[in-house]
Amino acid sequence: MIVSGGICGVRGRGNDHIHGFSGVPGTEIAALCDVDETCRTIASETREAGIAKAQILVDVRKLLEDKILMPFSIAAPNHARARWPSGRARPEKMCM
Repeated sequence: MIVSGGICGVRGRGNDHIHGFSGVPGTEIAALCDVDETCRTIASETREAGIAKAQILVDVRKLLEDKILMPFSIAAPNHARARWPSGRARPEKMCM
């Protein structure tokens, strides 16, 4: 069984999350999310390098509402996470 996860934030710490998850057997990165649309190039390069088969999202709510993605990591500053609509996430989702 392969566990599909997502990562929110693709710069700096998010890049560490991408490379960390990609090394875990039985997991795949199915979504990358960043509110900064200029980060789409980073996400696209990650996908083209074969590190992730990721869909690229800009709206974190899409990541939270996805029925397939289970764990997801947040690589964003505390002040950015404080306002997230975490109540929209399905109860079984794991947030790291």
